[in-house]
Amino acid sequence: MESVYQWGLDVIRIIQKIESPALTVIMKTITSLGAEFAYLALLPLIFWCIDEKRGIRLGTAVLLSAWLNSTAKNILQQPRPYQLDPSVGRA
Repeated sequence: MESVYQWGLDVIRIIQKIESPALTVIMKTITSLGAEFAYLALLPLIFWCIDEKRGIRLGTAVLLSAWLNSTAKNILQQPRPYQLDPSVGRA
């Protein structure tokens, strides 16, 4: 398992080395897509304006994904990268 942690830390360090204002904007945009506001805004929009059936399927997929993610985190209880190596920092 130590090699997996090390690989993850190496990936984070590589991404941090290529930091630029444009990349920061892209990464923050991707991160904001995981916020509750994005779901609360996009799911009803898809349901009402695009396709009801597709909206229901997407909503179900989002709920299932959130549940699986939470369950996996609780079962595995892995440390965050900044807890393993403070030099990678915390965004």
